[in-house]
Amino acid sequence: MLPRKVLPYGKDEPLPTVIPLRAGPVDLVFAEGGLRYLRCGGREAVRRIYMAVRDANWGTVPARISKLSIDAGRDHFHIAFTADHREGPVDFRWEARIDGTPDGCITFSMDGKALSTFRRNRIGFCVLHPVEGFAGQRCEIETTDGTKRVDTVPADVSPHQPFLGVSAITHEIAPGCRAEVRFDGEVFEMEDHRNWTDAGFKTYGTPLSLPFPVEVPAGTVIRQRVLFQLHGRAPRPTASQGRPVAGITISNESKPMPELGVAAKSEEWTPGQIDRLRELRLSHLSVEAVTLDTPHPAVQELGVPLEVVLVLGAKPRQQLEQAAARSRDLALNVRRWIVLSAQDAVTPPALAALARELLAGAPLVGGTRGNFAELNRNRPEPGVFDGVCFPINPQVHANDNTTMAENCAAQRDVIDSARRFCGRAPIYATPVTLRPQFNPVATGAAARPEPDPRQASLFCAAWTVASFKYLAEGGAAGVTYYEAAGPGGVMPDARSTPGSVFPVWHVLADLGDFQGGAVIPSVSSHPLLVECLAIRSGGRTRVLLANLSPHKQSVKMQGAARLRLMTAENAEAAMLRPAQFRGTGRQVELPRGLWLEPYAVATVDFGPLLPTKEKQRP
Repeated sequence: MLPRKVLPYGKDEPLPTVIPLRAGPVDLVFAEGGLRYLRCGGREAVRRIYMAVRDANWGTVPARISKLSIDAGRDHFHIAFTADHREGPVDFRWEARIDGTPDGCITFSMDGKALSTFRRNRIGFCVLHPVEGFAGQRCEIETTDGTKRVDTVPADVSPHQPFLGVSAITHEIAPGCRAEVRFDGEVFEMEDHRNWTDAGFKTYGTPLSLPFPVEVPAGTVIRQRVLFQLHGRAPRPTASQGRPVAGITISNESKPMPELGVAAKSEEWTPGQIDRLRELRLSHLSVEAVTLDTPHPAVQELGVPLEVVLVLGAKPRQQLEQAAARSRDLALNVRRWIVLSAQDAVTPPALAALARELLAGAPLVGGTRGNFAELNRNRPEPGVFDGVCFPINPQVHANDNTTMAENCAAQRDVIDSARRFCGRAPIYATPVTLRPQFNPVATGAAARPEPDPRQASLFCAAWTVASFKYLAEGGAAGVTYYEAAGPGGVMPDARSTPGSVFPVWHVLADLGDFQGGAVIPSVSSHPLLVECLAIRSGGRTRVLLANLSPHKQSVKMQGAARLRLMTAENAEAAMLRPAQFRGTGRQVELPRGLWLEPYAVATVDFGPLLPTKEKQRP
């Protein structure tokens, strides 16, 4: 079991310090050497500005900040620091200067130098633009040759870079007010980050059309600058009202609950673990076809239909014939065959046709083991598959808690966009993990990263609530989360305390209670702090509330309900004695709402009716 100080987010270390700042009408925060949430009049103009060093496998080399100096006033600020990126052969240092002035102008400059010779895929500024207020909107693009044009930011997830050779981008954030972001020191372009289920768009340098990785000789100097400024009449700054209150709006609509499963690897399960898996009321277990050669009896004893994954290599016919034979010999209950390619980004039609010839009795699903980007760029023809699949993880580009929480919303966008080109074919998110199980652009050990230590934390449970919400509201037909047991599972491995679970197990159990029911779309007024998932079955309605932040949050709800809270105070009991914990809870009246501790999850059960006219706001 994790120590209590590690339970919230899996690490015994302080979270990064977040410093609120203001540059005239622009509110923002400084954290981890970058800027976040540039807002004007409550409207978010830029999600984040930061400097990234990406190695030859696209791994992000973290920065160590030193010599930090901050001079902040009521309407201005100046920040200076030194950042060192050291990992393996990479040794890169840069000096930062960030200035914010009373007219809303913010300048972020970096002056860097390579202290070793290494290979890189990218070194430079990244600017993240939010989806809300940006996607689908008109903008002005200025290119490196000085020309300007008006264009539209894609609403659906764009498979390729919508804007190339960018030196500035300007869009309206409020009537009569436009925000401009200007770039110097490199050629920049924009990509739709939702391709990797990051919630936004990213403008970055160097262009991907240039070769990578490239060698950076020791002594190489790199200088870049990002300038943010406003044009027109800026909205009045929003008055600080203290701690925000998350209001919850629940609609009158509903969507079917996606099928819910976990992945079963080759590990053996104890009788206690089998009992814990039964309690989840899973729709399926996801198993790799290679494990059918040495199946452990527990999988068949559990009696859950199988999602069988085949990654076809140089001898696809032989692999398919072996899988079909083992399925017949073991009388397996196959819910669907997932056929992927070891050589191709997306299952090619020829493999689909061969699989149809040799596999029978269950739908054929094709797709990618990379990211949604691979599927979006290699869209299958209608009718080739009976369903389409792709994996999801929230940390392709960054692995801090804040970014991972932000990225949940993009999961609905990729399901929506896949629906545009997949027609009526069901869409499966499989697997959904905190850390990618396979990196299609990496080599060697980096291609299969280790499980995330946050798997056993409350953060994982809260993140899963938000993830399932967006996948379900987007219309996913099925979702496979994590593994059954082990460091990447919903339970510890068999060597741990018998019958124990991780906090995320309780989220899946809460969902399993409502399998076959419906998801009711809901909106949180502060989704980056608190998320809400509403589900219904028969006369019961359950609302799961997840605090995605490291701070205590207030949630506005009303009505009579049964409340169960999972916090750092009782998470150990929930892990060691899950059945007993699930029997806890108390009847409450929620006239003023409730408080959620950091990364806490609340299970709120109502009777036949939703709370007070479906609408709760501060």
